[in-house]
Amino acid sequence: ATSLPSLRNPHNRAILLDTSNSAEGLIHMAHTVDTLLELYDTREPITNVTGAWHLQPKNIIYFYYNLPDPQAKRKELAQMFNHIGLRCNVRMEKLERQDSRGMMDWVQAHQDELGGYAIDLTGGSDVMLFSAGVAYASTPCRLYTRTRDGRYIELPSGEAVEAGGGAFT
Repeated sequence: ATSLPSLRNPHNRAILLDTSNSAEGLIHMAHTVDTLLELYDTREPITNVTGAWHLQPKNIIYFYYNLPDPQAKRKELAQMFNHIGLRCNVRMEKLERQDSRGMMDWVQAHQDELGGYAIDLTGGSDVMLFSAGVAYASTPCRLYTRTRDGRYIELPSGEAVEAGGGAFT
């Protein structure tokens, strides 16, 4: 698959330019979401940014268990996203370590403000991943993950997501 150039539109959405079908090119909306729900991973920091890089959300909410200074981490992530041209709001939400329903409860309580949202299943702990699955089963959203070979895909279709400049490896 050829990586397509990524453009930005005024609504903070990634757009892919596909020139393979015509001389003028066709513009297609990429996989976009208003809000990306991320499982914060302290072991593999790259997993904390791949979803945002590919989906270009307006809002990113990181769910975490134990961060020494979550607001400092929020500020660091927001500055990094701003530096690479992704204008988005970053928020941190604490979950209780063994609460498998925590993310679902949070999503249900905030669903009206999320807009079109997705859950990135890359990163986090096993309990966080299970909690994300419970949240997905209880509310309408899309799922994404990063594969071992660095591709970012939508689940369950397995369709590759090539926004934000292509593969993030």
